[in-house]
Amino acid sequence: MSEIQILVMSVTVFPLRAVLLLVCLFLMWIASTIATHGLTADRKKPMSGWRREMKIIVRSLIRGVLFACGYHRIRVVDSSCHLPGVSKTRAPIVVGAPHTSFFDAIIMFACEDFPTGVSRIENGEIPFLGVTVKFTQPVYVMREDRMSRQKTIGELKRRATSDDSWPEIVIFPEGTCTNGQSLIAFKPGAFIPGVPVRPVVIRHRNRMNTAYWTWDGPGAYTVMWLTLCQFSTEAVIERLPVYVPNSDEKRDPKLFASNVRKVMAESLNLPVSDHSFEDCRLMLYSAKLGLPSATGVLEFQKLTRKLGVQYDDVKALLEKFSVLVKNGKGQITLEEFGSYLELPVSDSLRQLFLLYDRNCSGTIDFREYIIGLHLVSQPANTEDVIRLAFELFDEESKGYITEPELVKILHTAFGMSKSNTRELFRHVDLNEDGKISYEEFKAYSEKQPEYAKLFLTYQQLMKSENATNSTIGKHETASKKNS
Repeated sequence: MSEIQILVMSVTVFPLRAVLLLVCLFLMWIASTIATHGLTADRKKPMSGWRREMKIIVRSLIRGVLFACGYHRIRVVDSSCHLPGVSKTRAPIVVGAPHTSFFDAIIMFACEDFPTGVSRIENGEIPFLGVTVKFTQPVYVMREDRMSRQKTIGELKRRATSDDSWPEIVIFPEGTCTNGQSLIAFKPGAFIPGVPVRPVVIRHRNRMNTAYWTWDGPGAYTVMWLTLCQFSTEAVIERLPVYVPNSDEKRDPKLFASNVRKVMAESLNLPVSDHSFEDCRLMLYSAKLGLPSATGVLEFQKLTRKLGVQYDDVKALLEKFSVLVKNGKGQITLEEFGSYLELPVSDSLRQLFLLYDRNCSGTIDFREYIIGLHLVSQPANTEDVIRLAFELFDEESKGYITEPELVKILHTAFGMSKSNTRELFRHVDLNEDGKISYEEFKAYSEKQPEYAKLFLTYQQLMKSENATNSTIGKHETASKKNS
């Protein structure tokens, strides 16, 4: 879209569309207020009678909102009608993708048979729009309630299996807006009930697509302004055949979600990606920590499958990683790795660094750091290793480590300066009694698992040296006897 078009449309068409938009929203508020009068938010039955008929009016006004925003043509393609043997055209749950804009939900409500959705309970209090949200009878999510997720899934199951004529529930399983270049991992919530779902793919067709709303793109108001400055915006929604899960998919919601995603990706001719909503959250958190946003791109779902990591654990590790990185590039160099461990560059440190640096690039990115911790350092950080390391420092088996003992080993084995060793001693000696107990040593080792592999390397070197010295001693003894 050219700057001239934006300028001209901003002073001519935009004001007219904005007025039409406000009129439609106001009429929609009136109709929704009338339809919901006397109803409670926790109503357990779908609307019926004249209230249900009011949905025709509200749906028409929603279409008016889209027209005011420039969506003059929305084409609906029903692929299921052309497939032999397909009798079902409705399902309890509708899954939409790719989710690229906040317009997606409005389009679904205008073009489908007035479905409902999943909404934060706070959305019901939004001026003008809140009453329409209530009118759709959504499944509410309450973030402050720890049991909210279980309650939401329970309500989804209840409605999906109910004999009442509940409207279809629209869910965008990607969980966030993307650029539409691939389908990211689907969250399993829509698939946990194990009921048939109806996939719907959404396409926005414009030479310059201003409707896309992503985490690193323009804000919501800018997207709305630019879209209203388009001459016209076209959207196409395609209803795919109802997907009925088999017994394996009913038992495994993630498998169900993955298979539905494949069907939708094939229809869209798009690739699938192991990136997920959690990747987007980590990207935003990376930027907040002063790291490049790409630092948080991990293919989180794949890491979860292979390592069993959880989002909160990865977020905590990202905070730790941000302390290590000093160059602003989101990657750790050998020198920064040594500085973090307060160790000079040595053969032992290089060996440990190479175990983390999986692609031998000379740096460690966040993904490599997580994998290294889980596959290298943490497995080595066992109770036996910590006990052996403690005994290595505690030369006289006193049950504690003194500062001279710590200085002697770390300075001799790893070249750590005496001043850094003394500083480390103060960090480990939590009760400041001038001694490091086993409990203090263990607590610090669990906090800094990177040291475990270094201790193992040193122990192996010591065993190798002792074995070499023993062999040399035997050869010298044999030589003396022969002479």
